Amino acid sequence: MEEPLAPSSASRATEEPGSRAEIMEEVTSSSFNNPLFQQEDKKGITYRIPALLYVPPTCTFLAFAERRSTSRDVDALYLVLRRGLRTGHSVQWGPLKPLVEASLPGHRTMNPCPVWEQKSGCVYLFFICVRNQVTECRQIFLGKNAARLCFVCSQDAGCSWSEVRDLTEDVIGSELKHWATFAVGPGHGIQLQSGRLVIPAYAYYFPYRCLCFALPCKTKPHSLMIYSDDFGVTWHHGKLIRPLVTVECQVAEVTRKAAHPVLYCSARTPNRYRAEALSTDHGECFQRQTLNPQLCEPPHGCQGSVVSFRPLENTRRYQYTGGKDAPTIQESPLLDNSLRLEEGAGTASETWLLYSHPTRPAGEGPQMPDKDSKATMDTEDTYGSKASSEPQNLRPRVFHSIKFFVLCHSLLQLAQLMISGYLKSSISTVEKRFGLSSQTSGLLAAFNEVGNTALIVFVSYFGSRVHRPRMIGCGAVLVALAGLLMTLPHFISEPYRYDHSSPEDMSQDSEASLCLPMTSAPAPTPSNGSCSSYTEAQHLSVVGIMFIAQTLLGVGGVPIQPFGISYIDDFAHHSNSPLYLGILFAVTMMGPGMAYGLGSLMLRLYVDIDRMPEGGINLTSKDPRWVGAWWLGFLISAGMVALAASPYFFFPREMPKETHELRCRRKVLADAASPVSKGENSPSEQNPGESLKKQDGLVQIAPNLSVIKFIKVFPRVLLRTLRHPIFLLVVLSQVCMSCMVAGMATFLPKFLERQFSITASYANLLIGGLTIPSAIVGIVVGGVLVKRLHLGPMRCGALCLLGSLLCLLFNLPLFFIGCSTHQIAGIIHQPSTQPGLELFPGCAEPCSCPSDDFNPVCDPSTRVEYITPCHAGCTSQVAQEGLDKSQVLYTNCSCVSGRGPVLAGSCDSACSHLVLPFILLVSLGAALASLTHTPSFMLILRGVKKEDKTLAVGIQFMLLRVLAWMPSPVIHGSAIDTTCVHWALSCGRRAVCRYYDNDLLRNRFIGLQFFFKTGSLVCFALVLAILRQQSKEAGHKSTTSSPGLEQQRLMSGPKKQPEDSSV
Repeated sequence: MEEPLAPSSASRATEEPGSRAEIMEEVTSSSFNNPLFQQEDKKGITYRIPALLYVPPTCTFLAFAERRSTSRDVDALYLVLRRGLRTGHSVQWGPLKPLVEASLPGHRTMNPCPVWEQKSGCVYLFFICVRNQVTECRQIFLGKNAARLCFVCSQDAGCSWSEVRDLTEDVIGSELKHWATFAVGPGHGIQLQSGRLVIPAYAYYFPYRCLCFALPCKTKPHSLMIYSDDFGVTWHHGKLIRPLVTVECQVAEVTRKAAHPVLYCSARTPNRYRAEALSTDHGECFQRQTLNPQLCEPPHGCQGSVVSFRPLENTRRYQYTGGKDAPTIQESPLLDNSLRLEEGAGTASETWLLYSHPTRPAGEGPQMPDKDSKATMDTEDTYGSKASSEPQNLRPRVFHSIKFFVLCHSLLQLAQLMISGYLKSSISTVEKRFGLSSQTSGLLAAFNEVGNTALIVFVSYFGSRVHRPRMIGCGAVLVALAGLLMTLPHFISEPYRYDHSSPEDMSQDSEASLCLPMTSAPAPTPSNGSCSSYTEAQHLSVVGIMFIAQTLLGVGGVPIQPFGISYIDDFAHHSNSPLYLGILFAVTMMGPGMAYGLGSLMLRLYVDIDRMPEGGINLTSKDPRWVGAWWLGFLISAGMVALAASPYFFFPREMPKETHELRCRRKVLADAASPVSKGENSPSEQNPGESLKKQDGLVQIAPNLSVIKFIKVFPRVLLRTLRHPIFLLVVLSQVCMSCMVAGMATFLPKFLERQFSITASYANLLIGGLTIPSAIVGIVVGGVLVKRLHLGPMRCGALCLLGSLLCLLFNLPLFFIGCSTHQIAGIIHQPSTQPGLELFPGCAEPCSCPSDDFNPVCDPSTRVEYITPCHAGCTSQVAQEGLDKSQVLYTNCSCVSGRGPVLAGSCDSACSHLVLPFILLVSLGAALASLTHTPSFMLILRGVKKEDKTLAVGIQFMLLRVLAWMPSPVIHGSAIDTTCVHWALSCGRRAVCRYYDNDLLRNRFIGLQFFFKTGSLVCFALVLAILRQQSKEAGHKSTTSSPGLEQQRLMSGPKKQPEDSSV
């Protein structure tokens, strides 16, 4: 696709000449209609940041631009020049030539800004040289400038150029320590009537550094001028233009009647309007800036140009705007209102100003840039694209905006992760409600991955052949229906029943849990046949419905993330794609935390809130028999997914390609989301958007390959990929880490409930408020470290190893933080003191207590718990009124010393206060484990061949699902079941566990975490050892480039460095 970035009309050709007005008047609109610089499709070379200068004595145009390997700033190579000879009303352009002289070793050359000095006829070309691999974002973040102010000059209108001269120390000097970075232009400089040469520039200034982190504080960009009063011999810089934030700027000299000329500056701002400022001392300092509401800009501003010329006759105070995007010619109101220099002197301007930049007046919808505005916006043109050819794109249509799609997809993935993660927040409640073991509930949680894993390859394979937004919408609708199906067991089951013990329910049901041998006989135990005819069938149907719903939940989620990411990457500007994906992942990462928060709220409500019995219940959430409204969270999440799915049926199959680029400094979120450093030493030469769009499946694998050929090729490529040691070890490490995360996410709420005797609502609140945000912070910090510091594979491996080691060390204290199971009569007791049933053997035998009842009571004197009042030998109960609620007491208990009363409910834990230190250590470990996410992903992309990267990411995804996310919940659930000491029975089978051996539970649950973390640590250690060996081998083969080869490097582009050279 051709990408002309140089002027293509008369207005563009004459807006940046830096010469006299009479020359501009001689140029006609038919002279320039061919592109001067265009992208080279095969090599991927593109040209950015054009600048145009006219040299009157030789009738020569000089057109400059940056040559880049990609459109990213970090991939700039060197400057190029085309000379044009003006003959009449046409210009003959010469070939494109590289400016080898305009370079410094180890630096990339950027921002050409030429100016012509009239007296000597010399052309000064200013530019900046930035150290290779160092981005503008990194300089701003660290406050460490990597740019150099340089220029070359020509005495023969650009035919030959002098050696480069570095002016950084001479012009900026000691003030450089307060400049995070700076740049000149882009555009052109001018020569004033006084003879002063003026080069516009801007700098990121910070007044001081933070003492704690040594990072710059209050960094803000401000425009300024670089000038020379001795025709280019020495140069100085003026004061920063404050207080507004201004960046790229251009200047023009304005003459007025009976007054001195003033220097007018028009600068880019993020305030939707151009900023204007005037200087009466030729650019040394400027008056306070003002925003001109007549000069509207896009929301984040844009680059633009301004030139001055004498007004036409009899057209005073005339403004012409030939359409929304046409250059604006006006007499600036700032000149009339802001400047009165001499008493009695007129201030009417003798100069007109011509502005050229994209505009979007307030109240109007989104505006597509026209071909005049594209070069000044510093964007890539798309003349042949649909964005510039389809009439529908000229209208503000919200469903043809990629930004609106990013918003919708962020909300959809947020809702999808909420409904997918909600089951984990209520896993213990579901077990209690339907009598499930932890192994069964773990299998239920894993079934979400079964449907997703089974279909992801085929859905991704056909991804480019379907209407992706509609497929996303259909998948989201299926997710919503699956969420509704998850609530069905609540509505088809009988109301939840428990052994009543409140004062309001002094009835036969409550008396059934007392020891009444004289008035009642043991109820006949139902036979296995009677159970299987009704109860067992109902149980199987309920569990089957939930398994089907979880499978559909995974199937519906298959197209959402892969199709959404690929759609964004296809139709967003490739430089904006990392930013959009960063926003997408930043929003969706909040989904699991919101799921636990929703679970915390819903589990405070009683399960049968929709069918409460008359008189209500007096059961509290602290009672071990409490069951919260688990189903209500699925209902709310399903509604959110359904609402988020509706816009996708209105998005087009192919959206107009976005045509403008957002500046690097607004890509903070993309830094955290991008798994690959943007350095030139990346062998993949992929931008983060290309990597991220393949993260959740085999996106765009051989789109033209038939299914049969795909099946034939897949095993061979799979074996070749798995034989790579770096890839295999990193994936195995991620498998171990994912096993730890999957088990922790599924059963940590239940573990906290049992270990510290807290409610399910409080456990979810701790996880959603501390652990999940800590993991998000870890992912963001890992991405920022990789992006900002440009970590190579060696340093990435070391970062992964360090994170795994610290995570393992913080895991060790968890073995010793917890509560032992309190004494339970007949189940758990201390050998030295045998209270309860052991103290009075046979005390409860005459009571004929039902074995399946569960209505725990506590002896406050000995802190012994009995599973029912009947097992304590209690024959009566009384209600004791308290300050806030009624308390049930059971009296005349034959199994209790002194036949004293016992309290309804479980005994309080003596170490519930340890839950906060425990969860803080878990959260810190989660942050450290998440720190390895981005660098380990980068190791995978760097560790395989370029042609296998797409499949390698897909294989990684498949292995994580198959080896970690599917089996890990079942493994953890089985381990938890082995620590159970008392099972509830339902029709002769084990149902839910009533009591666990807390010490054994803690050792096995934390032991599994320790085992997986150790496996991850070992794998990363082996990865680092292999990388060290490869680095040593590469070091022996590498040679130092000679100075003579530097020019060859500039001609052919940057040479690839060894993998760890950027570290």
